[in-house]
Amino acid sequence: MSNSSISSSDFESITSNEESSSESSEYLGKKYLPELKDLTDEQKEMCREMLEREDVRSVMREMDNNIYMISRWLIARNWDMEKAVEMFINTMNWREENNINTLLEDLQEHPKFEILRDYWPSSQAHRDILTHDGSPVFYERVGMTDPKSVLNDIPLEELISFHLYDQELREKQIYDLCIERGYYTGAIFVQDLTGLGWKHMYKPALNLLQKSTYMDADNYPELIRKLYIVNCPHVFQIIWKIISPWFDKKSLEKMSIITSGYEDELLSFIDADKLPDFLGGNSTDIVTGGGVYDDRGKKIKMYA
Repeated sequence: MSNSSISSSDFESITSNEESSSESSEYLGKKYLPELKDLTDEQKEMCREMLEREDVRSVMREMDNNIYMISRWLIARNWDMEKAVEMFINTMNWREENNINTLLEDLQEHPKFEILRDYWPSSQAHRDILTHDGSPVFYERVGMTDPKSVLNDIPLEELISFHLYDQELREKQIYDLCIERGYYTGAIFVQDLTGLGWKHMYKPALNLLQKSTYMDADNYPELIRKLYIVNCPHVFQIIWKIISPWFDKKSLEKMSIITSGYEDELLSFIDADKLPDFLGGNSTDIVTGGGVYDDRGKKIKMYA
């Protein structure tokens, strides 16, 4: 799959066909949360071998000097050592070339940093939401955003930086949990699509999602333990035809598209007070924000 943007012909071809598939989209991969499993002795030895390589040691960060953190690249490349090392070095070079190592400090100087952080409807500000077995949980309501008004104010490349900022925070939190607990947790993502509509078919927004998806796959391997996509309106079937080819098989197997009955599943591994009320929990303040974002960064209309 090429990393190029969506072409007009591709976009028009897909959006002109609104017939929904006759197949059920109840869920894509396994519906239930996969059990956390420790590495085998053989896998741990491979991780130690990778950590001892000079070409790896010469570029790695402090957080990478851990068998569980480095295992992500080996898992992503099906335990092929040379392919994992190549991927790891490419990531470290990408980080250096794009100033990712200082992004958590640098981006806070952006004039729209606080405005966009307040606007975006996610739980990123809450660092204490964990599953019963220790994975961090992140909620997002992309259907409550107005992509055109955001992209009219903040250029696409800068919005990608905001996305990478969140990925850096998530990776750091997982590393801290890894050190604390002695095993790799990955993260749980719950994407609530309430409010998703034709405004989200905006091509620049889809290009933003595409670029972010490829960057994540190349540079943040195994960050996701499970992704739940819930409350999907009809338009999602059309959007899914566009975006599903961007994900590899392993990523697709981690996704569950659940049209109903997801509340009991989420409550089986998250306490009710850590689950938003719109997902069947008790919390009313974990996810806030959304609406129309004008060129002054002011929310001028909130969606219900």
